[in-house]
Amino acid sequence: LNKLKIPFRRIDHSAVFTVEESTLVLTDENPIKNLLLQDKSGQFFLVIMSGLKRLDLKELSSKIGSSKLQFAKPDDMMSVIGVTPGSVSLFGIINDKQNKVRIVIENSITKLEEISFHPNDNTATIFFDPIYLNLIAQELKHEIVLIDI
Repeated sequence: LNKLKIPFRRIDHSAVFTVEESTLVLTDENPIKNLLLQDKSGQFFLVIMSGLKRLDLKELSSKIGSSKLQFAKPDDMMSVIGVTPGSVSLFGIINDKQNKVRIVIENSITKLEEISFHPNDNTATIFFDPIYLNLIAQELKHEIVLIDI
């Protein structure tokens, strides 16, 4: 973020593994949910969405033109984006050198004043303006697909 001159703020906190846990340590009114999914062909998807919503995997499958989505296994999380469960975030894409992951972002979070992600460790949270999402994705040599969830 410093390299890209993106203003941000960081809050260090105890480890959190779920959106519910994060709301106990952060006063973020718009928690973000980050899910690493995989389809039956082996394609990975990083889904970034409002933490206040529940994801319908069948509906998402049809929206992104994929089939039989399931949550990625912890070993795959580590090998593809270099993180463990509870630490999945946009910043894990820095470890996806082979572009195995497609980034899918819920449209509504791009309209928030501020969004937040773990910096590949669930003991801190980074906050910044979502106008920088595309810049970050470009730096990491990935594209963002926006969808309504």
